[in-house]
Amino acid sequence: MRVGPRHPLLGAAGFRLTLPLFERFFASRRIHRPDSAFARERIGAIRSKIERGERVLLAGVSAVGMHNSGVALVEVTRAAGPRLILNNEEERFTANKHTMEYPRASIAAMLDALAGMGLSAVDVDGWFSAWDSPALFATLLRAMLEEFPVGLGMLLHKQPMPVIDRKELDGGTRAARRIAHQLGQPHRFRLRPDPRLQPGARRLDELRRTETLSVRRKQDRCRYFRQGARAHPRRSRWATGGASQGGVDRL
Repeated sequence: MRVGPRHPLLGAAGFRLTLPLFERFFASRRIHRPDSAFARERIGAIRSKIERGERVLLAGVSAVGMHNSGVALVEVTRAAGPRLILNNEEERFTANKHTMEYPRASIAAMLDALAGMGLSAVDVDGWFSAWDSPALFATLLRAMLEEFPVGLGMLLHKQPMPVIDRKELDGGTRAARRIAHQLGQPHRFRLRPDPRLQPGARRLDELRRTETLSVRRKQDRCRYFRQGARAHPRRSRWATGGASQGGVDRL
């Protein structure tokens, strides 16, 4: 039984070739990578403000088209460190579990909370994305190439995986512009990923390796129970019941 990608070299080549293209594409849409010149300049300005003893407000938004969209607002001071002000998940407002929709209601609730503090969106020092969009899209392309031609089904189906939707991913490429118009700041708004929240391709590689390990463990468990059933026919029913309640760890 095969474990791992079918075409690993093809996937790796596709990732290396398309990542620079996705970087330029998203930069043209005001979505920047954490190592970009704009992100370094902005993060440096925020750090300087904190070192001067001033308060900064940071907003983290998940609007790339993946599951659990929403927005969080954090206050940071040199004396007290970070303090979470709010964490709004869009599903709480739409009743759509694990929604991938643009978090319009979550952002609106955040604006109301800022207004209650006597502040507005202009007082937010930086907006950070939960995902490194160029690395995310290049990794999705790599996943399709690694399982070519079966991987093309990711493009042909409406929702090929529980956490991905083509329509919402397309909307995620315009996330910065959509947020800007909602805030009334169409010309000054830019979005950058926070490397501590989701460090781009390296984090995605870790998730991919974890999923591969999980599949291998499930296969080992199935093999264990099949061998046990052949060796002890009278215990096969008990073993199957144990597997349904959590596998080897519960026996």
